[in-house]
Amino acid sequence: MAPIYTKSILSNDSRFDPASSGALLEGLKIGNISDFLASSNLFASSIGLTEGVCKEPMEAWKSNGFLSSVALFGATIFTLVPEELASKAEQSIGNFKGQLITCGIDNIGARVLQCAYE
Repeated sequence: MAPIYTKSILSNDSRFDPASSGALLEGLKIGNISDFLASSNLFASSIGLTEGVCKEPMEAWKSNGFLSSVALFGATIFTLVPEELASKAEQSIGNFKGQLITCGIDNIGARVLQCAYE
């Protein structure tokens, strides 16, 4: 699958209507992780990104109780789960092609980890 370029979606793609997408984004209320995942999925679905290669693994997660969405823009899906459910989430999509990356969440935020100038 070819990459989907943000600029082409936002400026040329008929799936993305700035007026309706702006209204969609304005109405989203993000109060917790579940809200974030549901809102992200709603937006990605509205422009057709939850179809194709993303559809089946996302359905597998959903059938196992995990909300998910598509990292905009491309054939990358993601979910956020408590650490004790990470193995179940991994097993839920273990039969699909692709690379699975499991990582923690940094609660501190952006910062310089190492800075080397010559």
